[in-house]
Amino acid sequence: MSLLTFIQNLSTFILGPFGIALITVAIAGTAMAAIVGWVRLVRIFEVLAGGAVALSAAWIVTTFLGG
Repeated sequence: MSLLTFIQNLSTFILGPFGIALITVAIAGTAMAAIVGWVRLVRIFEVLAGGAVALSAAWIVTTFLGG
């Protein structure tokens, strides 16, 4: 398996229903942990930005490389 195939498969996974659900659960879980006080409130925005970057990168790979 080449690196390009791996990246295309990963982007397909992230844009699929399970990948989007994982990102949503990560954001919600971090928000709940911040509300309880286990992590800093800034961590919510870090996870939100990470999810946005992951979705954007997967969309770019799928659009331009045909994933």
